[in-house]
Amino acid sequence: MLPTAYESLEDDYWHLREHVQIWDVACQVQVEVKGRDALKLVEFLTPR
Repeated sequence: MLPTAYESLEDDYWHLREHVQIWDVACQVQVEVKGRDALKLVEFLTPR
């Protein structure tokens, strides 16, 4: 069973920053970003 949160939101933040977390991402879906600056926005938001 995966936790939805640790002791508090701040604890969850620090755990994510300093350790590894396993998340259930089955609910995530693809999205379409449209518009003149769509590519610029997506490049800004993604790490690769």
